[in-house]
Amino acid sequence: MIKRSDLVIWLSNIDKEDEEKVGKEAANLGEMVKLGIPFPSGFVITTNAYREFLLANNLLTITKPVRKIKEATMSKKLINEIFRAYKRLESPLKDATVDISSTFLKKKLKNVKGEANLIQSVKSLWSLFFESSTNHYLSAIVVQKKISPFCSGIMFTTDQINNDKTKITIKEEKSGNHYEVLKKGLKISSKNISKGKKQLLSDKKLIEVAKLGVKLQKYYYFPQEVHFAIEKNKIYITQTKPLTTFNHQMHNVYQKPKHNVLLTGKPFYPGIATGHLRIIQSMQDIDKILRGEIIVIPYQDLIKRSIIKAGAIVATDDRVHHMSHLTLGRFFSGKPALITTPNEAKMLKNGAVVTVNGKSGELHLG
Repeated sequence: MIKRSDLVIWLSNIDKEDEEKVGKEAANLGEMVKLGIPFPSGFVITTNAYREFLLANNLLTITKPVRKIKEATMSKKLINEIFRAYKRLESPLKDATVDISSTFLKKKLKNVKGEANLIQSVKSLWSLFFESSTNHYLSAIVVQKKISPFCSGIMFTTDQINNDKTKITIKEEKSGNHYEVLKKGLKISSKNISKGKKQLLSDKKLIEVAKLGVKLQKYYYFPQEVHFAIEKNKIYITQTKPLTTFNHQMHNVYQKPKHNVLLTGKPFYPGIATGHLRIIQSMQDIDKILRGEIIVIPYQDLIKRSIIKAGAIVATDDRVHHMSHLTLGRFFSGKPALITTPNEAKMLKNGAVVTVNGKSGELHLG
């Protein structure tokens, strides 16, 4: 758990409860590191650091924030903590190459190297966030070591082409080689080696990658598209996200029986979450939300407040039913979500245990 005084914290020390201080992406990374998923080493410059930086430079009352942020200076304490963490990524005498991302802005700067460049990159992301947001306290920065892989690839934890949930498919990016691994017993069932190419991933490494895929799908309770890289014979997961390209018939595998459906809305974000319903009727109700609850909230209230604790979101608004994913994306923060109308949500009762299926757009009882 992050303390209010923490300015820099390692991914391995972060958990779900820290989402407000590091963002959803970093909180998920921390949880998966604890789960044993090998992500590249990294640390987070927390929202505490951002708040200290703004207050120290009187940046909340200025008229030209972007220019002023770039000209402002960090405290010696903050710089020292960032540099100390940065040097641990490689060695005291060698600068690491890192990727830097803003957890709330969804912006990434790649291949940053050197202490001065690191500080300038952090300030650059802070300035972009300040310019685009009215909440000047919710910016955290993730710094991760750049992997120089011998081999990299993409894994799908379900065969999305043939709708076969019994198989994992793995593709080497450099060679184009394609492999299939049976989930049961983790045995290689098929190899398709491109003409003139060699198998880069050994059979042993294919099984190790597949094991990580099984673990990630179990953690998210939804098929995943997993990007991986191998450096010095060690596997690193560089990205995982819900698999949304498979045949739409497949989502039936992950649904509950149709007779349990309370309502069907517009699916927004894939994933499944179960919890107690919390119907938001006023902004005061938001402060009562308990972690993991399924939130039913009017769209106009959703855009006023970040719902960090929610396990899933049901947005109600007649207009939302017709709005695009691009318009709504930043308000759902990657949580399982569906969109419905106020009239359709009238039958929902506070406290009921329900399950949101963000892929099918259904809300089930139980």
